[in-house]
Amino acid sequence: MLEVINGFDFCSNLWHFDFPANLKYLEGFSESGLTEVDLSGTQLEDIAAFDKCNSLKSVLLPPTMKAITSLYTGVTKALVVPNGVETIGELNGPYIASLVLPSTLTYFGDSKLYNGAKVVCEAITPPDGRGLTCVSTGGRTYRNIYLYVPTGTQTAYKEHSYDYYGNIYRYYVPVIEMAATDAPINVLVESSGATVMGSPKVDSVLVIPASVSTSEGEQEVSRIADYAFSSNPSIISVDIPATVGASSAAAPFIGSRAESTQGIGKYAFAYCMNLNTMYVHWASPLTISADVFEGLDLSALTLVVPDNTSAYYATADVWKDFGTIVEESVQGIDTPTILSPSDKSNSIYDLMGRRVTNTRPGIYIKAGKKILVK
Repeated sequence: MLEVINGFDFCSNLWHFDFPANLKYLEGFSESGLTEVDLSGTQLEDIAAFDKCNSLKSVLLPPTMKAITSLYTGVTKALVVPNGVETIGELNGPYIASLVLPSTLTYFGDSKLYNGAKVVCEAITPPDGRGLTCVSTGGRTYRNIYLYVPTGTQTAYKEHSYDYYGNIYRYYVPVIEMAATDAPINVLVESSGATVMGSPKVDSVLVIPASVSTSEGEQEVSRIADYAFSSNPSIISVDIPATVGASSAAAPFIGSRAESTQGIGKYAFAYCMNLNTMYVHWASPLTISADVFEGLDLSALTLVVPDNTSAYYATADVWKDFGTIVEESVQGIDTPTILSPSDKSNSIYDLMGRRVTNTRPGIYIKAGKKILVK
């Protein structure tokens, strides 16, 4: 059983690689021609790889990860570090505009990110190291990041800031607190409503709530931030309420510049390679840009829409590219339940009502209910 891979450096013509499921440690692939790396189906625990892989557009990491020794991400725009990772030695992501870090992180040695990148960090105690506080291109050239942290931790993070040489330099990095909510997602509250940010704890069924309870009261969820769930390999289905995009207020200022003004931000679900089904609830299709689903083959995905609206979605930009468009009445019940491997009987139907005997990961109908097969 192959648990360690170390090699394939300078393989410039190597653009694809199938990583074995039992892989635990990965090193090498420097200056290779890889364009996408999907490690989500492995047992990987640590990585030191992909140096100068300048064509790399997507990196998906598995939930088994414990550490990142070093990682170069090429032109990848977003990275989700899984819950369970405790240490990051070096992260070199010159094009990363969105980085999501878990609550388990205790050390972040150094980082190189896109100028003005937004970083969501769920750790209550600021991680040691300068990876979150001073991002540099080398020498004396600095790159700012915008750091989003849990409620009540802003002061601790500000007092943890360092300059390039490791000296204390308070308030060097803008630190913004996210709202504490009753939902398993990160939320930034603005005058225009609540904006959903990324989270490494997202399960396979992502249900965006119509509103969240915060210390400031009930807040309507009006936006999904740029890059919010980009490159998240856990997501199989997404349910988006009609409140998203309903507000005409200006988009919040997140990172170094204003966000996309649309209800679903750019690249919000890009490279979610296991995404199977989208549930939406707008009577009229929400206007979105094509980059929301960048890297995905929409013809292989299913879109579930409100009754009597499928004709509208079938002609709307981006939405019309979904391979299957069905209405809610076909589904029976809104929220899917998870089907255990021991409960996969033959009485299962796909979203078109066709009986299936061999299921793959995705959404199906059983006994009038939506089920999720993992």
